[in-house]
Amino acid sequence: MSSYHETPPYRTYLYSEDHQTISKLAAEDEPSISDLTKLSALISTVQDPFMVDEYGNSPLHFAVNLGHFDAVRVLLRRGHPLLLKNLDGNLPLHLAVLRRSDLRIPDEEVDEGTHVELAVQLLSVEASYRDSDLRNMHGDTPLHYACLYKHHRATQALIQQYHHPIDIPNFLGDIPLHYAAYSDSETIVALLLECGANALIQNSRGEVPLDRIYSQYSSVAVLLQNASMKARTLFQLLAPMLDHVNDFLMPP
Repeated sequence: MSSYHETPPYRTYLYSEDHQTISKLAAEDEPSISDLTKLSALISTVQDPFMVDEYGNSPLHFAVNLGHFDAVRVLLRRGHPLLLKNLDGNLPLHLAVLRRSDLRIPDEEVDEGTHVELAVQLLSVEASYRDSDLRNMHGDTPLHYACLYKHHRATQALIQQYHHPIDIPNFLGDIPLHYAAYSDSETIVALLLECGANALIQNSRGEVPLDRIYSQYSSVAVLLQNASMKARTLFQLLAPMLDHVNDFLMPP
């Protein structure tokens, strides 16, 4: 969605009344059991029940964006597709981790809230995501946003449950570690490095993650400096062997 918690108008010139009702029920604050029953019944009877609006938002986009657990459960049980993108290129999974937090508050004070639980719920549904599916119009993936907004549980779930690519770049060359460094999240930087993130990858501006940190004297800086030193040392050790392999493979 264009910005967090903004709900676009419904596309009445293409929606039938039933399609409008499905989207409205998905976006309903604190839906009653009657509302959820009606939502489930409409999905069963309406042709193309998951039609998107003029901004490309599906009923699942609305429900996830507004943090409506029960509606999300109904939609997933009724087979709502996970790979629908809106015009910003965002999947429902992007919206689940787009809950903004103050980047300068300590990691332990971040309120991950309902939306992170929704991200975990979406990841529990078996789906085959390609790298191109994960990128929005900026090339950002759900892991980029989870790292930027310090959502540790979502980051952990994306990596460990879904096996999200760790060093996937956006269209400016930033990998999730660049975003985690910028957000000054020691917890997430440590997790990414533990899972094999490359601290030496440069973005299109020639910046490595260490160049994006808030303070050169922070614990995040120490983590990235140590990781960079280890990576350079490993490369220096491997370089002669790689040269030997190249010489062996090159024709005389």
